[in-house]
Order: sequence, then C-alpha cells, then structure tokens
Amino acid sequence: MTIKETVGWFGSIFDVNKGEGQEKGDFRVGRTSDIERVRAEDRTVNLLGFTRCGSPDVAGRLVEAMRDDGFGTEEGRIEDGESSVFVYLYRRRP
Repeated sequence: MTIKETVGWFGSIFDVNKGEGQEKGDFRVGRTSDIERVRAEDRTVNLLGFTRCGSPDVAGRLVEAMRDDGFGTEEGRIEDGESSVFVYLYRRRP
C-alpha cells in the first residue's frame, strides 16, 4: 500500500471505532520497533491497528501524513531509530 492508502485504511479503522463526537485527534499514532511489546505489555492503550513499513524513513513519512490527516501523537510514543518500522493507531484506555 502507498502512504496515502495506508492513511485511508487507518481512517477506516477510526470510522469503525469512533464514539459520538470523537474526532481523529482523539486517536493517536505511535511508532515502534517492537509491536509485540506494545500489544502485550502496554495496558494503557487500546491498540486498534498497525502496519509494518519498509524502512524507518517510510514510517516517519506515514506518521507525518497521519498527523496531517488529523490524528494526534503523544510524546514517548514515537520511537526513532533504525528498526522503528511499525506505525500503530491507538486510543487511551479510560
């Protein structure tokens, strides 16, 4: 998938999971090298979907495109580095 198609796919996930009055900014984007760790250990987030990018550069461009589309980011959820190729969509658990 292209970056544009992937942003659209994440938008579809948002459409399915949004509550009344929620906007894309209420959902967050993260970037990691270890999606299994996020999935298994992080009980503060509700992981809604993720994709594995071909390179850290592509992952960074995808995060930027998702920000441009209205999704939020949170400090500490955007890992930089050579192996940070997973981009994921989540929302905070209540």
